[in-house]
Amino acid sequence: MSETLTPSTGIGLAQFTQQFRDYLLNHVDTPRLDEIIADMVAEGKRHLPLNLDDVRMYTATRPSIRDLAHDLIHYPYECVPVVNDIIAAEAQQLHPDKAADLQTRPITVSFVNASFGEYVLSPRRLRATHLNKMLCLSGVVTRLSLPTSCLVKQVSLP
Repeated sequence: MSETLTPSTGIGLAQFTQQFRDYLLNHVDTPRLDEIIADMVAEGKRHLPLNLDDVRMYTATRPSIRDLAHDLIHYPYECVPVVNDIIAAEAQQLHPDKAADLQTRPITVSFVNASFGEYVLSPRRLRATHLNKMLCLSGVVTRLSLPTSCLVKQVSLP
């Protein structure tokens, strides 16, 4: 992984990592991360739900740090693996006895109840400019069928 998330802004990946670790470990509006991970490991769950709006509120009250939610939405390819690594490291530190299980089935993050703003799209509005962005894609399934083979007739010659 590169040290900067994007060369144009020079966002430091190490800075993002440290600030997001501080958010996960010190956020007062949610239960402690170690308690959440302990419950997840005990129940066998592997997806930690995070609310992007909580991340926004956390960074809004601390003007000295970057907007972590903005970085997650605009640079998910770089940021989400960092968040998953932070959570995996905390889980292995808290439960060294289950390290093998956590290696094969790591705890990953999922984002729920988030306001994606301009990034809530329908399939028709999806464009190439949305590549490498975190999106909320919503639509109604109007037709569903099983995949069918394109081969209708096969002719073999000797």
